[in-house]
Amino acid sequence: MAGANNPGGVAEIDTNGNVLRTIDFGTMGIASCSPTGLAVGGSGNLLVGCGNVGAAAILLNPAGAGSIVKTFAGLGGTDELWYDPTTHSFYVTGNDGSNTTRFFDIVTDTAGGGNIVQTIDLPATTSAHSITVDPFNGDVFVALAGTSALDPCPVTFDNPGCIAVFSPVPEPGSLPLLAVGLAGLMGLAVRRWLRG
Repeated sequence: MAGANNPGGVAEIDTNGNVLRTIDFGTMGIASCSPTGLAVGGSGNLLVGCGNVGAAAILLNPAGAGSIVKTFAGLGGTDELWYDPTTHSFYVTGNDGSNTTRFFDIVTDTAGGGNIVQTIDLPATTSAHSITVDPFNGDVFVALAGTSALDPCPVTFDNPGCIAVFSPVPEPGSLPLLAVGLAGLMGLAVRRWLRG
């Protein structure tokens, strides 16, 4: 849904292929987007990724004629987006606007908006367009395309590339609880041993 000087938008299509309605970003004050990714959050909002470098990702409320909930400046040059129902967050790749620094952002999903809660830098010599999250352990998978001899993927094929895996770090508050639990289990084991 784009044409000359048109930033694009979102179309709702039924299972028979009929376009039911469109949400035109040009009428909403968005000057640049070229949508390349879309994810539906638990709040019902949509996060739209924009392929244009320097554009902003758009959090969209699709109800009625559609309305912009929030935009995320600097989060452009995206492709695939992912919504993780476990963390209630969107995961989206992007670049710094100069197309030299790649990263992915974690964006919270709330009915009233959302915030970028973390930015993870990716190797500067690569191109990252796809992202997914394992809902069971929280691992984030990002496909990295090889672009030069400095590529971070240790592959020597003609078209190098790899999958980078990012694991969540336990929250500091859970570490003392884990230590107390392990100490309690050890105490029970010693007690059983002394009785036996």
